[in-house]
Amino acid sequence: MPLQHPRMTVFSEALKAAFLDELRESANVTVAARAVGFTVGTIYKHKREDALFAERWEEALTEAVDMLEHEAHRRAFKGVDEPVYYKGDEVGYVRKYSDSLTMFLLKAHRPDKYRERSEVKNELSGGVQLNDTARAARLTALLQLAERRKQQIETPADDTSDLT
Repeated sequence: MPLQHPRMTVFSEALKAAFLDELRESANVTVAARAVGFTVGTIYKHKREDALFAERWEEALTEAVDMLEHEAHRRAFKGVDEPVYYKGDEVGYVRKYSDSLTMFLLKAHRPDKYRERSEVKNELSGGVQLNDTARAARLTALLQLAERRKQQIETPADDTSDLT
């Protein structure tokens, strides 16, 4: 369907419903907008101006993501049959499972156990932890010390360069 100028076609309730159905199927705003012949900008304009449409939009996306999660689960645990070829001829199938999808699902559902861990410990010797205020004060003190040392290097206390 060709894209319509926003003033040429009214974004009717029927078109909104068709857009939401496509969004539910594709989980992609651009695909859904093109399916009903509107630009993404026009669709977003209607979302901003129509609270009920915005609510239905979020519901459609939630359903779409639920379906994506279901498909990821199916591929991870039930697998996908992939054809096997011998000398150019299909001779059977092998079932493949997705370890990466399994890990994504574990991270989503048990983040405390399976999330990526990157911890930075801010401790002084002796195991004292710094809060943000103490950390900022310490950083300020270090910057001031560095500035004082820089000034000492640039302006020596007893300048004898004119005694040559």
